[in-house]
Amino acid sequence: MLKARDGGGGRGIRMVHAQSEVDDALQRCISESPSKQVFIEKAIIGAKHIEVQILGDRHGNLIHLLERDCSAQRRYQKIIEVAPCPSLSNEIRSQIHQAAVRLGQHIRYDSVGTVEFLVQADQNAFYFLEVNPRIQVEHTITEQITNVDLVQSQIRVAFGERLDQHLGLTQASIPLNPHLVAIQARVVAENPRNNNMLSVGKITGAQFPQGNGIRIDTWVKPGCVVLPTFDSLLAKVIVTGQSFPDAVSKVKLALQRTTIIGVDTNLDFLSALMSSQNVNNNAMKAIHIKSLEEQMDSILDVSATFTRERQARIAALASEAGEDNTPVAVASTSLTFRPGDAFNIELSDTKDKEGTLQAHTLQIETISTNNFPEELVAEVQTSLSSHPISISVSRKSAVGSKMRRKASPRNPSELASPVTGMVVEINVEEGEQVEAGQQLFVMSAMKMETVVKASVAGRVQGIYAKANDLVEAGDLILETSEAKESKL
Repeated sequence: MLKARDGGGGRGIRMVHAQSEVDDALQRCISESPSKQVFIEKAIIGAKHIEVQILGDRHGNLIHLLERDCSAQRRYQKIIEVAPCPSLSNEIRSQIHQAAVRLGQHIRYDSVGTVEFLVQADQNAFYFLEVNPRIQVEHTITEQITNVDLVQSQIRVAFGERLDQHLGLTQASIPLNPHLVAIQARVVAENPRNNNMLSVGKITGAQFPQGNGIRIDTWVKPGCVVLPTFDSLLAKVIVTGQSFPDAVSKVKLALQRTTIIGVDTNLDFLSALMSSQNVNNNAMKAIHIKSLEEQMDSILDVSATFTRERQARIAALASEAGEDNTPVAVASTSLTFRPGDAFNIELSDTKDKEGTLQAHTLQIETISTNNFPEELVAEVQTSLSSHPISISVSRKSAVGSKMRRKASPRNPSELASPVTGMVVEINVEEGEQVEAGQQLFVMSAMKMETVVKASVAGRVQGIYAKANDLVEAGDLILETSEAKESKL
C-alpha cells in the first residue's frame, strides 16, 4: 500500500499488486501529497476501519471517548459511520481503547485527536493506521453518545484548562457501554451510477428533516453553488437511537425526507445501503473497507427503487406548485414558461457591416422539462421553420472560462474529461503516435487525481486544454486519429 503522508480524505492511497504498478501509483500518490512524502505499508485485506476518539490536556490528563466504525467507504472515503461499533467483541474493543490511550500518553497529546486502526475481528487482530490530530467530520456521532462537545473541549484545553477540574471529564465519566447508538450518513454531490463522479452546479432546492434524535450539519441552501475545487460533502445526516436497529430505522427515514435539487447526490445510494442485509444482519459485522465496492451493482439496483420514489415525491410537489399539469421547478425561479408563451428574438451577424437585425418569433407548444434557468426542454413553433422543432436549454456551470465542445461518447478518438475539475497535466503532444492504454492526461477533482488513457491506438490530432484549466465532465480534451495498417 502506497499512502501519501498528508493526503487525507482518501487522497493519495494506492494499492499495488505487482512491481509493474509501482511507478504509476507512486507518481499519483506524490501528486496528491502536499509534502510529496509517501509511506510504503503492508496492505491489510478485508479489514474494518475502527477509530478511537481521544482528548488530552497539557497537564498530562488523557482519555478516550469510545470508538467509531467507519468501514462503509468508497474509494477510501467514508460515507456511513456508527458509534459505538456495534460488532466488536469486548476484548478487541478494550484492546484498541487501551492502545489509543497509551499512544496519546506517550506523545503527551494535548488536544482532540483520533487514533485509527484496521481491525480483522475474525483473527482477533488489529493494526495501527494513523493519528488524525484534529476534529474529524464524524466527530458528531461521538458527541451524540457521550454528550461531550468536542469542538468546545478542543478550544478549552488549548487555553490550558484541565479535563478533570474545568471540563469535568475523566475516563470514569465516559460510559463504556452507552445506551445510545448514533449513525452519520454523508450526503455528497456525487453520482454513484457514474463511478461516483463529482456533480457541480447550483442548488435550486434543499429540504432537511427535523425531529427528536435527528441532527443535520450542512451548508447548503437554494442559491449555493457546488464547485470542483472543494470537498463534495453537502450535508451530514446524524441520528441517535436507543439501539442499532432503532438508529438504522431513523437514518433511513431521515434520508428519505432529505431533498437536494440542482446537483446529483448519493441520497438514494445511502438509503439502499442502510436497507441492505450487510448492514442489518450482524450489525455491519461483514462490512469492511472494500465491501461496498465489491457489492456496488446490487446496492445500485436497490437504489433505483428509492430514486423512483423520490422522483414521484418531487413530481407531486411540483404539480401542487403549478396551476396545470406542466411540471415546474420546486425551487422558486424568477421566470416561469408556459405553453402558448411567445417571444420575439432578434439576431444579427456582428461581422455584417450593416449589422441588420433579423426579427424572429418563438412560441412554446409543449414543455417536457420546466426548470429554467437550470434546464428547459420544449417543442416550439418559430418563424425560422414551418414545422415544430425541439429545443433544450441547460445552464453550463461556471467552472471554466472557455466555451468547450463536448466529446462524442460514440467516438473513441475523442477523449473527454471524466470529471468536472482541473487539468493537472497533458502527457502527449500534437502529432505524437500513441498506443492503446497509454496515459494521455490527468484530471484532479477535490484533490483526487484521475488518469485518462487512450482506448485505441492512433495519432494525436488536437489538444484542447492545458494544465490548470478548469473543465466540465464530458468536455473534449484531446482528439486522436485511428491508427491504420500500412499497405506496404
